[in-house]
Amino acid sequence: MIRERNPLVVSGVVGDVLDAFTSTVELRVYSDGRMLCNGCNFRPSQVVAQPRVDIGGDDFRSLYTLVMVDADAPSPSNPCLREYLHWLVTDIPGSTGADFGTEIVSYESPQPSMGIHRLVLGLFRQPRRQMVNAPRGRQNFNTREFSRLHNLGSPVAAVYYNCQREGGTGGRRAFLRCGISVVVVFGVLSLCLGLEEGKVYFRELRRLCGEERVLRVWLGIWVWACEGLLCGIGALSG
Repeated sequence: MIRERNPLVVSGVVGDVLDAFTSTVELRVYSDGRMLCNGCNFRPSQVVAQPRVDIGGDDFRSLYTLVMVDADAPSPSNPCLREYLHWLVTDIPGSTGADFGTEIVSYESPQPSMGIHRLVLGLFRQPRRQMVNAPRGRQNFNTREFSRLHNLGSPVAAVYYNCQREGGTGGRRAFLRCGISVVVVFGVLSLCLGLEEGKVYFRELRRLCGEERVLRVWLGIWVWACEGLLCGIGALSG
């Protein structure tokens, strides 16, 4: 069985936001001095400024529309505002950039408050220069419906990045560490409460490491476990 390796498909961007497509135009996006690649990570402070968008090709007469949306608003577990429109630019000539197009909806920097959000930039080729009315709001924008309404067809290029709040720990690693910490704390509490499992654990540790080292290990376990629990609680609350 062949595993899908397209990051836009693996991440669910194709499906949640875009239909399957074949990229035919080079799309280069830069933010905070870095070139965006699929799945890269940014904090809100790194994407405050409008990104620089360059479109490849050598036909100045071709026109493009750029759409930027949040696929996980307000949170990945409850994306009831999907898609949240962050930026909309039309009539961008080929081989130029977004600065040469007509901005329909001004850029709004992402400010995720919960979880890790996928910020998607999709590029569409226009059949002609056309008037595009600004949507009534940013919330619950639908890229597919917008494309159908303006006869844009499938995307010709797309890229996405991940963004989470400044202090967010996010991701599976934090939850895994939290789970391990719970197990460790249970073992130590068992020892403190005099449960047989804790006594066995302590005796075996003392036999292997010696009395003094056990005390150091025990203290280290407490510190590590408490840090892990705080990390997990932060991930759950974030």
